[in-house]
Amino acid sequence: MIEKTMKVTAPGGFHVRPASEMARIAKSFSRTKITITSGKKTVNANSMLGLLSLGLKEGAEVVITADGPAESDAIVALAPLFTVK
Repeated sequence: MIEKTMKVTAPGGFHVRPASEMARIAKSFSRTKITITSGKKTVNANSMLGLLSLGLKEGAEVVITADGPAESDAIVALAPLFTVK
């Protein structure tokens, strides 16, 4: 299992377009469980609605957790959507 703390840097926060892109990328790693945690709430990265429910604004910190055979590749693929802290 790999965890990476990242920061939302987009001025508009984490809205529909990046959430959709993250869900699409996360789904491509079907054998790796990927979650996003903000505060006390954790959601499945495959769920665009779950991601939007986090209400991430610019400056928000999140923890991406990947567990499975492609966990390193998953983190690398998702990192461009955030800034690694």
